Amino acid sequence: MAYLFGAFKNSLYVEDKGPTVVASHTKHLQDQLFYKDLPQLAETLDVPIKAVMMKGRKNYICKTRFDWLISDAKTLDSVDVEALIPVLFWMRWTKTGDLSECSGFFNARRTWLKPTFCSEPGFCTGEVCNRHDGCYYGKLKKAIFRAHIIVVNHSLLMTDVAQPGFLPDFNSVIVDEAHNLVKSAYEQFKTEWSEQNTSYLLQTVDPSFSRSARWNNLLHKISELEPGIGKLRDNLKDAVKHAQKSLKEFMQALSDDNHNRFTPAKAYQDKPILGRLEKVYAPITVELYTMKQSLEGVFSLLDKIRKAVLEMDPSRTDFPVLHSVLDRGLETASGLMTSLVRLTENQDHDWVYWMEGEYRNPNTSKERLTLSLHASLVDVAEKLNVEFFRRFDHCLLTSATFKVNNSFDYFLRRIGLDDFDHVRTKYFSSPFLYNEQVTYHQYGGAREISNDPTMIGELVYHLHKTIGKRMMVLFTSRKTLTDTANVLKDKPGGRDLPLFAQIRGASRPGIIKGMHQHPNGILFGTNSFWEGVDLPGDLLEILILVKLPFDVPSEPLVKSYSEFVSRMGGNSFMEYSLPECAIRFRQGFGRLIRTTYDAGKFICLDNRIVTKRYGEIFARSLPVEMTPFSEMDSIQ
Repeated sequence: MAYLFGAFKNSLYVEDKGPTVVASHTKHLQDQLFYKDLPQLAETLDVPIKAVMMKGRKNYICKTRFDWLISDAKTLDSVDVEALIPVLFWMRWTKTGDLSECSGFFNARRTWLKPTFCSEPGFCTGEVCNRHDGCYYGKLKKAIFRAHIIVVNHSLLMTDVAQPGFLPDFNSVIVDEAHNLVKSAYEQFKTEWSEQNTSYLLQTVDPSFSRSARWNNLLHKISELEPGIGKLRDNLKDAVKHAQKSLKEFMQALSDDNHNRFTPAKAYQDKPILGRLEKVYAPITVELYTMKQSLEGVFSLLDKIRKAVLEMDPSRTDFPVLHSVLDRGLETASGLMTSLVRLTENQDHDWVYWMEGEYRNPNTSKERLTLSLHASLVDVAEKLNVEFFRRFDHCLLTSATFKVNNSFDYFLRRIGLDDFDHVRTKYFSSPFLYNEQVTYHQYGGAREISNDPTMIGELVYHLHKTIGKRMMVLFTSRKTLTDTANVLKDKPGGRDLPLFAQIRGASRPGIIKGMHQHPNGILFGTNSFWEGVDLPGDLLEILILVKLPFDVPSEPLVKSYSEFVSRMGGNSFMEYSLPECAIRFRQGFGRLIRTTYDAGKFICLDNRIVTKRYGEIFARSLPVEMTPFSEMDSIQ
């Protein structure tokens, strides 16, 4: 609320300095800022304010594309139609067009339909969507240029770094949950390639694809007047077919040549880092060259069709849909060519390259290894320094978990502000009285129990039976979570326990709803529950952290950044692994106390906090004194 007051003051200068952008990482905080905090502050100050909440365009429905989808019955089966019925009802009352509001659609588990009717560049333009007044996203794009305050998420903020001009010019930005900004930057500055995604993108420029019927029919009609366009359309269809064939051959050759890097027996496959790209791709040079040539062929034909249609309709008023589809198609083909070159040529030593593999139908006659290619900047600090922070005169970064070992140094280094002029840091004490509101039980026994589902299950069952309060158990491993859930189910009455576990098929909203409905609910969560979950009061009174949330050292980004720190003369464990873990540890602890009225037990089962020297850093990072224990029944 305090930083929003500053944004309100800044609104007086919007004509000269542009709007204030406020960014958060989680949807929960974004919604709180827009629907609760901003209106409350505007009412209190009695100041009119123009605020807009903006998400990535694919979060919004496009009415035009939805109309196209439901009017073409050939592309939908009965289950698809049933999944879309909630969308029809939701469209009658939604004011935002934000598809996340329509839980009925997502509960139907046909989410693959979403890309067919969400807003998308090329398809959703003023020319195409005039009949629907620009749909929802079009209105938002106009509204942000009249706004005093724009509320976005980190992902959209980083999109504006990669594509300047996405948001209107602004000179003031407030970033909440800023400890996650580096993660969002990595997501933005990376390249990926998979057979499934590439095949889907090629389908979108294929005139013979069932969902291309609308623009294919337009080409067919035009070709009656200009036969040359009909010939180009047929050539494009053949070119896409050839590209799809080249894709299969390239990915199969890649799989055949790299199968020794993966093992079907492993539950979690390695992600091998690719040292020298020319050596990796040398055995499949022919398939790679053919793939690149086929993409160039698709691009060339799309460009010829675009120019031919533009000659017939230079004002772009007769065939707006076709112009938009062809523009988007050129972007798609160009993007695929750029990605393939980035991943296979001109190796950049500031980037890390790796493969990921997944076995389909393992240990059967149909077993198949599916690979995907990935590349990312190793360090985003300089990118953020030059392309983000130097754009503004005013930037406020805020989070509850910046400090590590009582210092801001680690965060400033990661974010690219360690040698930046005019950076001021300030620490504000929490309003919570943690030593009065929290009892911290720290396991310090000689036996390690954080990897033992049986011991974890015993403790959870003991606490459930003796205390009977709502409990959240945070894991770092999905396997340990699943095994512990099975241990609980085997206990007396275990099948009837109000257990809401983040196992395959479970939805996050469903898990949280279950906790609301049961006064002694048990929540088992992994990574996504370590932050951004708000269960105040008696909705959560016991929090268990099973294990310190260290990154997996073999993860390509983790391994490459660790090596980067070492090359710079640093200690990668003390200067990277440990600080990252400490930040996540504090985020997990933060789930317990959400208001000044909350109280509860915090229990950590990782004995390294007691037995290792570096454990002191974790102990000091929490604002509450620990009580060591070694016997579970000592917790009452």
